[in-house]
Amino acid sequence: MAITESTSKVQGDRKLPAREVRLLHASDTHLGLAATPTANERAFVALIDYATSNDVHVLVLAGDVFDSSRVGLKILEWTAAELNRLDCPVVILPGNHDIHGDVSAFATFDFELHCPNVHVLDEPGGESVHLPSLDVTFFGRAVYDHQSSFRPLADIPPRPDTGWCVVIGHGLVLGDDGPTDRGSPIFPSDLNVIDWDYVALGHVSTYEQIQLEPAPVFYSGNLASSRDGIPGAVLVEMVPLRGVYPTWIPLGT
Repeated sequence: MAITESTSKVQGDRKLPAREVRLLHASDTHLGLAATPTANERAFVALIDYATSNDVHVLVLAGDVFDSSRVGLKILEWTAAELNRLDCPVVILPGNHDIHGDVSAFATFDFELHCPNVHVLDEPGGESVHLPSLDVTFFGRAVYDHQSSFRPLADIPPRPDTGWCVVIGHGLVLGDDGPTDRGSPIFPSDLNVIDWDYVALGHVSTYEQIQLEPAPVFYSGNLASSRDGIPGAVLVEMVPLRGVYPTWIPLGT
């Protein structure tokens, strides 16, 4: 897998990361698609199993955890129970299927209340969370309105001056900056000015490396069929003074 130099080597007054972090990036799990468990739920169990068995420090779910904003309480409680099997933090960004607002899986069920390790980035306009134990900052904009006017990665805040820095986005990367009617567009000009360490994307159904510079940008793909129909996610190893190493990993079901 390709390796990119980490932007952790920024000069100046910024404090460099002090520890290695193993981040597991998944998206588009689409839980609750049917009344009975499907391949999506089995893949989610495999994701949690991998994280618990492979020294993962933080799990990122980059949108569409649920297939609908109106999923039932049973699948919400089941998901909370699976997340509570983890000893590591979980950072969740609502996507266009579980779109955030008054009618949303995340409004119906308070994951931060039921899962002490979970952080949901749901503030309108974007939200940051810093995990002091890992010295990692995350930023993401929940999808409130899946329209062309909503730009998930436009005008990202300045990079924090300490630790690792990860942007989470749920939208469609376009080939140019021209006008579009696509919902939640991500333009090349949005990506080209991000100087954070890693950009974790959701919304596209298959794993894809978008770019490595100036920041590595990856889609993890639908969890249950991420690459060639195989369940998978992206393991991102962030190593101080060396770099950021994203690698696609298969998940047994």
